Amino acid sequence: MAGQYPRLVEADRGYTISYKDRLLYSSRSPRKRPETIVRSLTLRLHTLVIIPSPLLCYGIDLLLSDLPDDCHLLCVEIDEQLMRITLDNLPDFAKSSKVSLLRADTPEKIIEFLENIGFQRFRRVVPVPLSGGYGLYKKEYDRIFEKVDLFIRQYWQNRMTLIHLGRLWIRNILSNLARFSNDLDRQLISTSKPVVVAGAGESLEGSLSIIQNVREGIFLLAVDTALPTLKLSDLYPDAVIALEGQIANSYDFMDHKNIDFNLICDLTSHPSTLAATPCKKHFMLSYFSDNKFLQRLGKHELLPTVFEPLGSVGVAAVEIALKL
Repeated sequence: MAGQYPRLVEADRGYTISYKDRLLYSSRSPRKRPETIVRSLTLRLHTLVIIPSPLLCYGIDLLLSDLPDDCHLLCVEIDEQLMRITLDNLPDFAKSSKVSLLRADTPEKIIEFLENIGFQRFRRVVPVPLSGGYGLYKKEYDRIFEKVDLFIRQYWQNRMTLIHLGRLWIRNILSNLARFSNDLDRQLISTSKPVVVAGAGESLEGSLSIIQNVREGIFLLAVDTALPTLKLSDLYPDAVIALEGQIANSYDFMDHKNIDFNLICDLTSHPSTLAATPCKKHFMLSYFSDNKFLQRLGKHELLPTVFEPLGSVGVAAVEIALKL
């Protein structure tokens, strides 16, 4: 039973920790390996360094001595008993403003913490395991690294998208409000039938015969890029979703003017797409930025149904289907 509780063990040059029938540092020179790992690092600017299971904080003093001002060390501990060991033996340098110590067992808790301290200053995430505590929960820590890294990368990808497309979306909103204000239906269509979403992936062609067999009993909701494929099989959707702000999207609607369907379109959609479809339009808006322009439109009741930006028309189609 003793092995189930962590305890300090005196080593040749310092202390190691015995836990779950293993030593979490070397019994000869517990500082050597973590300090060797730190000396091999080359950190770039704006880096969030995640240190799993910091334990006795070996190597962290070296990291701090050469850490750029815009980097930060986030020490994460999953195991509550190991966290107690760390807190009981916390060195003064680990109390630096450049270091955060957090007990968390899910990526969501860490992301919530980062949102509170301002994750926007970080451009990348670098995991630096310095103890054997990482090996005890390798799967869980790796999941944390993956999710936090994805969170940071998606934030910056979205920022770059706003830089490149933000002005276009604003122009499209102004144009669509001016040209199609009479069609500004703030209520999405509704149906009592089961909704089938037709995306434009590889599975669509294999599903066409199934859709044909149940067509009369379903509400067929298609993304814009699926429209040509559906038409080739004489399948005509009840509603089509258009979100794209660039003119290339209008080509999906060529030669479909005689098809009677509802168009669920983002207010940022390219005006040529809307002009190419004389059918009934139901506007929605992917709320891409909480800027003053959109706030003013909302204040004057000029915004349609608002959705969180979901990254792709297929995912948005599923979200819209849940509201029909």
